Amino acid sequence: MPESASPAALSWVATSAWAYPALEVVHIAGIALLLGNLVALELRVWGAARELPVAALARLALPLSLLGFGLAAGSGLAIDTVGEIRVADGVETDLRGDVTFEAWIRPDRYPTTRSSIAVKGDVAANRSYAMWLDHNGYLDWSTRDPSGYQFVRTPVGSIQLGRWTHVAGVIDRTGSSPQLRVYIDGVLSASTAVRPGLAIGVSEPLRIGASAEEWTDHDRFDGAIDEVRLWNVARTGAQIAASRDLALAGAQAGLTVRLGLDEGSGTVATNSAGGPNGSLLHRYDGLSATIAGTLAASGQP
Repeated sequence: MPESASPAALSWVATSAWAYPALEVVHIAGIALLLGNLVALELRVWGAARELPVAALARLALPLSLLGFGLAAGSGLAIDTVGEIRVADGVETDLRGDVTFEAWIRPDRYPTTRSSIAVKGDVAANRSYAMWLDHNGYLDWSTRDPSGYQFVRTPVGSIQLGRWTHVAGVIDRTGSSPQLRVYIDGVLSASTAVRPGLAIGVSEPLRIGASAEEWTDHDRFDGAIDEVRLWNVARTGAQIAASRDLALAGAQAGLTVRLGLDEGSGTVATNSAGGPNGSLLHRYDGLSATIAGTLAASGQP
């Protein structure tokens, strides 16, 4: 990171509605300047645009290339403020039966059609369970068994940019009426039937704020995620509503991953449930990009 780029400045880039698009323009312009003047010089050397003096073009080539490189590199560093967390594949994350995933999220913009909140899947889109945020403002919660994918979606506009929202996805395979359910701020938002058989297994880490997939319409989550919880049980709506505002401490029945994300720096997200810790990638120390601080009050981690 350049010495002049402070974490506060980068945090402003991540949360501003217009700074990110402006930096993308600067980034593209820098690349064009870096390469464009060199291409112009090469074309002149090969005989094109003979009215332009070669010596003058040559004198401009180096300073313009350096300027283009500076613009492209600096804006590229500022753009890469979106991070991800990985929790290793294991008994804590390789959940194929009942699952509950919970988190507080604050999306700041839609980088593409789908932004990943939590994905246990591989590059070929084989997912044991996954939660995505669509650019139309709804959540997509899904699972895959040997017979194929099953999913449920919340209403369009149920998630708003710039607003902290508690989200929870439940896969209830062992209940009397097996279901996929999604809760928003502790209230049931969508549900559908699900097959009771086990989900497929995928030897990949659980990714928070990212996925292993490389589709052009799927990207990392751009905003903040806090108080991540993964359970190997299908929690009820009452349980989710009762604990969503609480920062859980210590062991809880069925809780396999709990990332409070209160570290503030470093590359480790402590799992207070006792399982493997999370690894933070693509993050500048002190920057609230994909991770956020302490859960303090209702609706505001």
